Amino acid sequence: MKWTILIVDGHPLQDGFAAFGDVWGRRPNPPASTVAKVAGLVVPGAVVEIEAVAAVPG
Repeated sequence: MKWTILIVDGHPLQDGFAAFGDVWGRRPNPPASTVAKVAGLVVPGAVVEIEAVAAVPG
């Protein structure tokens, strides 16, 4: 599993990590994550976007 967290420039990185924590909770072994600052997001007013990619064993 890998997560990408996008944060609109001008907002603290803590916003992105807080959003991740809201989703992941207190489970152990958090996934690899990439955090990037962006100029904006498609959804008006959004400041954080999280994308997750996972492989499900067949």
